Parts: sequence; C-alpha cells; structure tokens
Amino acid sequence: MLVTTVSSWYGLERLLRSFAPYQRLFELIIGGLEASNPEIQRIITRYEITSGLQIEGRLTKEELKGFYKRVHICFGSLGLHTINLSFASTLKVKESISHGVPVAIGYLEEDFYANPEFEPFYLQLPNDDSLVNFELLRQFAIRFYSDPQNQLTLRELALKYIDV
Repeated sequence: MLVTTVSSWYGLERLLRSFAPYQRLFELIIGGLEASNPEIQRIITRYEITSGLQIEGRLTKEELKGFYKRVHICFGSLGLHTINLSFASTLKVKESISHGVPVAIGYLEEDFYANPEFEPFYLQLPNDDSLVNFELLRQFAIRFYSDPQNQLTLRELALKYIDV
C-alpha cells in the first residue's frame, strides 16, 4: 500500500487489523509513510504486529519502480466509507495498474466500474470496516499470476483507458 498519511480514508487500520493474524504468512509493504509515524506505531502496537510488515518511508521515482516490481497486489483505499464515499478515482490505483500490478480496492473505482475489461485485474472488497480476507487475496494473486500475459494485458488496458 502507498500512503502519505494515516488518514481514515486510506483504511490502514482496517488493513493492519486484518493483516495481524497473517503476519507470519504474508509480507505487507507500506510505502510513503515513515515508520516513526506515531499513528502507524499506535496501530502496529494495538494489533501486535511483530513480523511481515515493512514500512519504507517516502519513495523516490526510482524506488517506486522497484516497489512495483516487488509487490504482487497493491491496495487502493480501504476506508472511503469513513468519509461517506463509495466511488473514487485514485492516482495510486492508476499507477499500480500502469505497472501491471493488480489491485484490491474497498470502493467503486470509476475507471473500472463501467468497463468489464478490468474485472479480472482487481479484487473488489466491501466498502466497510470488515476484515480484509487474506486468503481471498492469495487466491486472487494466484489466479492473476497463473497467466503470464496478465501483467502485460493490464498495462495495455491502463494505457488504453487511463493514461493521459
């Protein structure tokens, strides 16, 4: 996940609460936020996260390219329900798919909503405070990466429909 603050609309608390039971099975990378941030430290402590979490701080353009090469799924906002939104169009999701990385989102992404070509390339999560199902994420990643063409196809869709 890429964030710049611990604002409620990102859904970091939801994600970390969901991640806690799986911390020894998965690796979660958060970029853009300093590990010393008191709010993120409060959440980590609250959910007793001691492994599997990397907080990478602000990323340069080059570091961001490396981030996208290391991750299997990117997260869009998971907390838009906290500000009474259900639709959005976020730059982080656009950037993720332009790198060929599928996304898990907790809202209706305007670029995907009316375009069925994107359906295989994102995982729609509920727009609420429910736990994120990490087994479902794993199955989604396995399905996506089982076809070596999917990353290129997703990139081409991003260029066709979203690139400006």
